[in-house]
Amino acid sequence: MEGLTERWITPIIRRQVRKPDDPANDALRQLILDNERKERQVPNSPQPLHSQVFESTFDFLDWPDPPALALKQLIHRGLAEAIINLSNVDQQQLMRFRIVCESWFHVTRTGGYVRSHNHPQHSWSAIYCVDPGDEQPANDHDAGYIQFFDPRVNADMFLDMANSDLKSRYNGHSMRFRPRTGDMILFPSFVWHAVEPYHGERPRITVAANFRFNAGS
Repeated sequence: MEGLTERWITPIIRRQVRKPDDPANDALRQLILDNERKERQVPNSPQPLHSQVFESTFDFLDWPDPPALALKQLIHRGLAEAIINLSNVDQQQLMRFRIVCESWFHVTRTGGYVRSHNHPQHSWSAIYCVDPGDEQPANDHDAGYIQFFDPRVNADMFLDMANSDLKSRYNGHSMRFRPRTGDMILFPSFVWHAVEPYHGERPRITVAANFRFNAGS
């Protein structure tokens, strides 16, 4: 349309970076379940957690175990690609940046959920799905969907027939989906998001990370 300016569009990248049957997912799942114990649990989470959600200390991608190191490389590659494609930073500039990262895993058992939050003091965040849990939960709303919310606070203050069905890049509806094994999601850290309640026999397992960048020395 002539005269159209597109502003405030929020990039959310969802990509399957490993096939579900990749043995790397099994190795990562086993490493996480083997470390679902008190000495690996974060002592003071930034937000109150449901009792059925285990949150690890914030250094998971720095563990020396091969599955954690392989995932770190995978996420770093995806993040670098996103930054180069979405900003005016080129590869040479990016290589001079110093990355500061915090990372952790969640093991969610039946009834667990994560309330709406964002990640202050970081620029980019990532989620990797190790295991979404039961393949066919009894109820769609018990499947542990991730929900992303429009960062424009008042975008949905009034909806009628003229604005409730805008194209996806303009509308104010939340983005809701169930991640698959091997999915990586990248998004700006200011975006509010939540995990809906999960009910199932198989634990739901994800890895999350936050990133900020400083000028290299």
